[in-house]
Amino acid sequence: MCTLPDKFPEFPGGVGEMLSFMQKNVRTSKENDGSQSKVYLSFIVTETGKIECLRIVNKTTQEYSIMDKDVLQEMAKMPNWIPAQCNGTNVAALYSLPITICLANQ
Repeated sequence: MCTLPDKFPEFPGGVGEMLSFMQKNVRTSKENDGSQSKVYLSFIVTETGKIECLRIVNKTTQEYSIMDKDVLQEMAKMPNWIPAQCNGTNVAALYSLPITICLANQ
């Protein structure tokens, strides 16, 4: 795994497409108290673009909440990414992604 690649991994279609994916897929209906929550995801984008080792890194407890599980489940559905490159070769790279979730009242 490369810690500082020449080219970082990229969601297919860029940041705009990634935001669109998250808006369409990351829905949390189980805990809906009208608040906001920020979740920091960490995952590895393999040299083939596959997402592995998806986890939440800013946890203060060992257990995942229902919202955490929902986010992880939906983000695991991401399409393959464009992998990172180091010296022109595809390499695995760690990627961190902050997500702010608005929990709307129903």
